[in-house]
Amino acid sequence: MRELQQDVGQMIIAGFDGTTLPQSLTQSLQNETLGGIVCFRRNLEEIEQIAALTQSIYDASPTLPFVAIDQEGGLVQRIKAPLTVWPPMQRVAETEDANFVAKVGEALNDEIAWLGFNLNFAPVVDIHTEPTNPVIGNRSFGTTPKQVSRYAGAFLGGMAIAGMMPCAKHFPGHGDTAVDTHLELPVLRTDLETLNARELEPFRAMIQAKVPMIMTSHILFPALDPTHPATLSSPILNDLLRIRLGYDGIVITDDLNMRAIADHYAVEEIAARGLEAGVDIFLMCQHEERRVALTEALIALGESSSLHRQRIRLAAQRVRNGKKSWLRPWKRTTPLLDETLLAQHRDLLAQYNLLPLA
Repeated sequence: MRELQQDVGQMIIAGFDGTTLPQSLTQSLQNETLGGIVCFRRNLEEIEQIAALTQSIYDASPTLPFVAIDQEGGLVQRIKAPLTVWPPMQRVAETEDANFVAKVGEALNDEIAWLGFNLNFAPVVDIHTEPTNPVIGNRSFGTTPKQVSRYAGAFLGGMAIAGMMPCAKHFPGHGDTAVDTHLELPVLRTDLETLNARELEPFRAMIQAKVPMIMTSHILFPALDPTHPATLSSPILNDLLRIRLGYDGIVITDDLNMRAIADHYAVEEIAARGLEAGVDIFLMCQHEERRVALTEALIALGESSSLHRQRIRLAAQRVRNGKKSWLRPWKRTTPLLDETLLAQHRDLLAQYNLLPLA
């Protein structure tokens, strides 16, 4: 039972409200029944508070936990000043300088690594093909598979130099939707030929580059699975991503509290369908009661059959392998921020006049 609880714990990353780690999450980390924490703007104030928060996450866990963040640049940038304020990746890629994009990827991720983060949910490898897309837009590296593959790949290389664990998102592609998955479930009626030639191409490049984690999209693709969105789809995550594309890294869901999923599936069904589909990590960014219910549902599945137990064991092993390969103990420095390197990062952006307007 203890081993099952710890395996299930590796399969969950949780978020919270407030600026200090809640006791319930501290306890779960201490018991090794939670794999990591994701931080949002609501959790992050000034630099000393951020460092104290990440330190508390490390201190609570007997093994290295994920300390995750969305720090893409542009609109999705949880920490801005006094860190560098980065432009959206569309503008970075418009330089057509892959070496510059790689340097941005290294510098951006160096900065959050200083504060204790070890997993960044980036790069975005969705192709910006729908002009009215309310959620991707200039987060994308381009409007063609070639652009996104080239520049997201360069950014990925920079992340690796910085020692930051990357996560390519949102499989099998979120760039052609006109609906925000935070609010409702999009249906993308793209045919298989187009999906294969367009949406999947950057993911092939990421897989070839050995990206250790891929995040799913909460989108229904009837050409691939007419019943369930990608996050809960075995035809998409197992048949397509695992078997056809040959991906053997970690599969993580997008936030399961987004309405595209939460409005349509109970927590117990999310656990069952996600496990069957091949999810390795379930991301619960809020609502502690849902995180607890998900944990209990996964444990119950593991107790109910040897097949479910085997799937849980395999997922937990993938997560542990990824952590072993990418995560390192965080050593807080004094001062926390290297002003010389911050100045170099501003100079880097100045090369292409990408500094923010005063």
